[in-house]
Formats: sequence, structure tokens, C-alpha cells
Amino acid sequence: MQWVVLTKLINDLCGIYEQWEITDRTFEYMWMKISPQGACFGMDRRMYFDNHQTCYYLDGCYGAPRCVYSHSPSSRADKIVAVMLYHMPVRREDPTPEEKENILLVLTNDGYLKLLSADTGRVLRSVFLSTIPKFRYLSWSDYQHTVQVKSVQFHPQQNPCVLSQRSPLLTLVILKTHPIKLMASLVIDKQIFGKDATDGSVEGGILMIIHSSKKYFFYNFESIVKNYSVLSGDIGDEVIVNGNWGVIGQPGFGVPITIKMDELPPSIFEATSSVNAGINFGGVPFVYIHTPNPKYHHLFHIKDLATSKLVGKLSNDCMSIQDDTVGFHDDDYQRLMYISGPTLSCYQLVTDSLSGTIQMNKIWERNFAQSRSAHDQCERSSSGRRIKRARNLVNLDGLEVTVQDIDYENELELMYAVVTRPGVGESVEAHLHFIDDDTGLTNKIIPLPEWNEDEANTVYYELDVIVHEVKSDFASKCYLYRLTR
Repeated sequence: MQWVVLTKLINDLCGIYEQWEITDRTFEYMWMKISPQGACFGMDRRMYFDNHQTCYYLDGCYGAPRCVYSHSPSSRADKIVAVMLYHMPVRREDPTPEEKENILLVLTNDGYLKLLSADTGRVLRSVFLSTIPKFRYLSWSDYQHTVQVKSVQFHPQQNPCVLSQRSPLLTLVILKTHPIKLMASLVIDKQIFGKDATDGSVEGGILMIIHSSKKYFFYNFESIVKNYSVLSGDIGDEVIVNGNWGVIGQPGFGVPITIKMDELPPSIFEATSSVNAGINFGGVPFVYIHTPNPKYHHLFHIKDLATSKLVGKLSNDCMSIQDDTVGFHDDDYQRLMYISGPTLSCYQLVTDSLSGTIQMNKIWERNFAQSRSAHDQCERSSSGRRIKRARNLVNLDGLEVTVQDIDYENELELMYAVVTRPGVGESVEAHLHFIDDDTGLTNKIIPLPEWNEDEANTVYYELDVIVHEVKSDFASKCYLYRLTR
């Protein structure tokens, strides 16, 4: 029976792309669930509810997802505060238990990092980090290979004795996956990086420090590990720290600091940008995107990383309720995606083979606002006299029509965007646009009838499924739509 269901699912998915443009194929509402806490969508067609205590898989009968497991609510101490999913690696000759399954990497309120089976919710491994400081954030330092655990920022009332000697900002723990191994643990100290330091993280082997002056400083993390390590050891090893014996990762000892800096390491790069825009790197050769003047957060500069020469500028005078955003295409780091109000644009980075200079060419641009006809632009009075506009109102389209978000479906090589526009009365309508990646033209439009502009909306799409979550302060409503023939 399982093979029959699996074969049917594979055949349905294989036929999606070939029959995509058939007009009678659409998405139909299939299922809805209300949860007191937000939903989480994994890349493996799983949906998690109730603080990851309940898991559904998107292969159920009649379009509804199938419940994989449901555990009793966790206690306040065991409450999950952050979570990430990672997949099992290529099979090795002697895999560990955590390499045999897809893993949920979770951070709990009582300072534990736990590895849970994505199929059963069973705890495969637990690593105690610390309760002071409290760790609250999980992110990829190197996607699917290295994870970063970040603490909340220190406050004077947390540990006055430590603050009298140092000025810690936060603590970072860097771990390798497959299996979990300790790489480094360090405190970002204001006495080292500057009193105006406000945040820090490690990504792609680079330590990034953000300052209140909107300055971003980048440091070689591998060099920091090499030059400032004071302790070597892995999870489960016995070590002595400040005269105290303990086992790394065990309760009461946790993960000790392995890197202590007594001087500022040399920076390898620095730039200014607004906090919302940040700094993005990509392309070959490398370029970076930033806002050189944080006061003008809608003006983006794209520069050659090696020479800091300006490659291009992106800005728009369209008034919008959303901040403009620029990022690299999920499937092609030689392309830039620019969202400004109702407009979505795609640019290509091209390197001249002779001079080596980088150029930025526009591939396509799509304005989702309704185009105004020449008659609309040139109004006349009842007597026939022409009325001149003091300003072209097309610049106000961004206050009505807005590209809320874009994403990319790798399996179908299809881009999709969520676009909102005024509805009947004071309501707002939302639609999911499936966009041709090469031309920017819309292939299909799917309405999202449950959109609520007063609450947080998240739209997730994968192959034959659309999931729309509407989250308020009290509950989360999750709506599921499936592609029909």
C-alpha cells in the first residue's frame, strides 16, 4: 500500500512542471489548523506545530497532511526557543546515530542544545551549553556544515563581577555538524571591539561585528581561532578550566570559553550600511551590496569587493510602505533581485573578459501596479480643458500595491512573489504570482483569501503545496492549498 501511495505521489510531482501552464490546474483549499504557537515549515515537506511537539507530513490522503507524531506539551524549562533542520549527509562506512536520520537541532530554555529525530521527535543527543548567559539564537555559520549558537546580550545586573573587569556583549558557540563537534566558543568583548559594538556573528569563516555607528567590521575567524585559542577539546572531553575539572557539554560545566582575545585582530574589510539592509556578498568575482549613507536606506551601492569600485546603483523614487531590498538570486549569485514597492527587477553581473571590470545589466523589470493609461494620466474638465498634474501619481503606487516577498522553488526552477493591493473597501487582497525566471512574466496567479494585513503573514510554497500562516499575538492559523488536476 505504501509503495502505491509513493508511486502515485512521484507521478503527480513529475507531472506538475510539464502541465504547469494548463489553465484548469489550480490550487484548492484542503486543510486548516489552529495552533497557540507559530508553525514551522521544513524543507523535507514537514510541518511543525505546538512548539515542535506535533509534526505533520505532506503526504496524507485527500490532500490533508498526515500526523507523524504528537508529544505532550513540554515544561517551561524544556521549551524550545530556537530550531533548525538539517539533513543527513552522504552515507559513511560507520555513521553515528545522528547521521542516520534527518535532524531537528533545537535550543531549549534551560540551556541545552538537543538533536531530535525529525521523524519521531525522539532526543538523539543533548549538549548542555550554559544558563548564564542564556543562549537564544541558532543560525547557519556555513550552511548544513557549521552552526552558530548566540546568547542574549549581557546586562550589568546579570553578572556585575565580570562586568567590572570586562565589557562582554554576547557569547558565540560554533559547532560542526555530522556529528556535532565543538569548534570554538568566544565572548564578543566591547573592550576589544569598541564600546559602540552592538552585535556579532560568524558566517562563512568570517567574524562580523556591527557598531552603533552603522559600521561593519569583518575579521578572519580562522586566524582568530589559530592565534587566540586557550583551550582545545571536544564535547565529552574532560578538561580543567580555572582549576575546575569537568566534562564539556555536561550539566554543571557546559561549554567553556576556548578563545580569549587580549587585542583587536586586524580587520580584513569594513563598510557602512543601515542595519535593515546589512551587507551582502556574492557573485564571481565577489561584489558586495550596502547602503553607504544609512540615512538614505533606499539607495544601494553594488561594489567590487577587491577594488571597492562602484559597479552600479539601485534606487527608486516610488513611495512605499515597505523598505526596498536587494539580494542575490537563490539559484544564481550572478543575478540580483531588487524589490521596490510594486516593482520587482532582475539584474545580471557580467565581467569584461579584457579589462576584468564588472558591469550590471538589467534583465527584466516587472511593475505589479495597474498601468495607467494615457487617458488616466491626462484628465480633462467638464468643459474639455486639460488638467495638468503637479506630480505623476504613479510614484504613489507603492502605497497601494506592494511586493511583500519573493522566493525560489529549486525543484521547479520557479520564482514566486506575494503581492498585495487594495481590495473592496478598506480590505487588502493578496495573490501569489508564479514568475518566469527568465522574463519576469507571470505564469499563474493564486489568490490568498485569508490574508490579514493587521497580522503577520508567511507564505510557503513547495512543488504541489501552498501553506499560508496568519499569526496573531494569541494564535496561529495555518491554511493548506494543494495543486489539483
